[in-house]
Amino acid sequence: MAVFTEADCATLDVSLGFTLYHSPQSEPIHFEHVARHDVRAGQAVEIVFGQDEYPYGLISDVTCLDAAALDSMG
Repeated sequence: MAVFTEADCATLDVSLGFTLYHSPQSEPIHFEHVARHDVRAGQAVEIVFGQDEYPYGLISDVTCLDAAALDSMG
């Protein structure tokens, strides 16, 4: 799976949610985070994930951290 950002990010935080059931009403019951650094806008950021205890997983949130700091670095 890949995500694409609209802006450059010094650090991209990706929240992964895991659940026991495949249903739109099923909320994730376990979360993990992965970080990617020096992400450029429009470039694919590969995210590979899995969790042995939960059969279903999804990307629940993507947050760009320190975008202004990366812009100033040029």
